[in-house]
Order: sequence, then structure tokens, then C-alpha cells
Amino acid sequence: MKKIVLIALSILTLFACGGEGRNGLRQSDSKFTKADTLVRGALGARDYQRALALADSLEQTGDFSSVRADNYRGDAYSSLGRRAESKACYRRATANNNPANHDLWCYQEAGNSLSRQLYLDGDYEGALRLAMNILANIDSLGTDNEGNSVGLDALMGYCNQALGKPRQAKENYERAYRRVRQWLERDSSAMALLWGVETYNTSRSE
Repeated sequence: MKKIVLIALSILTLFACGGEGRNGLRQSDSKFTKADTLVRGALGARDYQRALALADSLEQTGDFSSVRADNYRGDAYSSLGRRAESKACYRRATANNNPANHDLWCYQEAGNSLSRQLYLDGDYEGALRLAMNILANIDSLGTDNEGNSVGLDALMGYCNQALGKPRQAKENYERAYRRVRQWLERDSSAMALLWGVETYNTSRSE
């Protein structure tokens, strides 16, 4: 089970930056501004210091909200291995449960990332609470970009498994699997296929 969890979490990390985001967003997605493309380009090129500088500068000029800037700063610090600073950024990005519409995907990405970090820290209760809040936001507004809801459902399963709640974990895994099947009906991208394999294996292993 631990091996499966680490594989799934690494999938999210692999797609955190670059051409396709960790939630299935592509660089050409209409949600991205020119400023987003600059920062995501720096993250994809592993120039994390430049990504941090850009996020700071674009927030100061008003091109980025604090939610958007903190989401990107969290990504950069995470890639630099500076976990405490990364978590602080993600916490700020998710502090407001009712962000502006144009920041919803940033809020959801930051919540996804923070939940993953809390899980890896062994804070299963904290990760579960946050994942439930972010998933409720996604489901109520219908604003998901595929990978967030799948990843959060799977992560909730891992947390419930760690907390000795196998029935709840199984429900989470099965819901994640149903979500990814619906996703694969519309999309055959690498991220969708990887999540499809992961959720199938996880739902059958419980």
C-alpha cells in the first residue's frame, strides 16, 4: 500500500509544473495569463529562484493576486526542498475559502499540494480535513480541472487508510476511480492515463 501511495504522490509532483499542470491544465488553457506563462515557464525550466522573483514582482505590480502568487511560491519552495516555506505559502493561498472566480484553480491547486504535504508529514487528520474542504469547493462550484478531484479523493483514501478506517478509504478509492473513468472518456493525455492506472490498482488492492 505504501508503495502505491508514493507512486500516486509522485505523479502529482511530476505534473506540478511545465506544459501540463498537476490538475490537468495545459499552458494554453484560457485560465492562464501571459504572467502565468512566465512563472510556469520558469518552474518548468527548474529556475525556481526566477519563479519566486517573478511571483513577487507580478504580485507587486497587481498582475497576480496574493492567492496566485502564493500558489506559485509554494510550488517553487517545494521544488527547492524548503517545505516549511512551501507550506506557509499554500496555507496563505487557501486561507480564504471563497476566493475570486479567477483564482479558484490556484486555490484548489494550493489545497491539493498542501494536503499532500500534510499527508507526507504524517498529519493525516489535517490532510483529510483540508482535502475534504477543497473537494467540497470543487464539487459545489463545478470548477475542477480533472486531476484535483481525483488526487484529493485518492489522498483522502490514503489518510483514512492510515487512520484505520478501511471502509471510508475504499469509498474514496472507488470514487476516485469513477472520476478518472469519466475523465478518460474525454481525455487520453499522459496524466489522465497515469491516474487511471493508479486509481484502478489502488481500488483493487483494498
